[in-house]
Amino acid sequence: MLIYLLEIIGLTLLWLGGPRILKMSIAEMVNKCFIAFKELCELLNNSHDDEFRAAHEAYRDELGRFRIWAGNIAAHRTGLSSLDHRLRDASRLKATVENYLDELLRVLDRCEF
Repeated sequence: MLIYLLEIIGLTLLWLGGPRILKMSIAEMVNKCFIAFKELCELLNNSHDDEFRAAHEAYRDELGRFRIWAGNIAAHRTGLSSLDHRLRDASRLKATVENYLDELLRVLDRCEF
């Protein structure tokens, strides 16, 4: 009943991949990944350790690949051109994309120096 009421008001709970608070749209998840990538790159770039500076190049390359992927499929957009909208009838595929983005966010959030 609670889940049904939350869905009516637009708050959907996600139970896949462990406990999460509220489900975000793909665009919100992509934007959070962008922020986490940028913060990690900045942290690595400001380090005085040569290993971290080398890792900065690798993560910056990954950020570039992520930007290209998101831009090519409009994962960062909202509205009718968004990936969210285009996957609205493909719930399994949408859940797969969300799970991959969630995992990427978790990995990026665990990167602390």
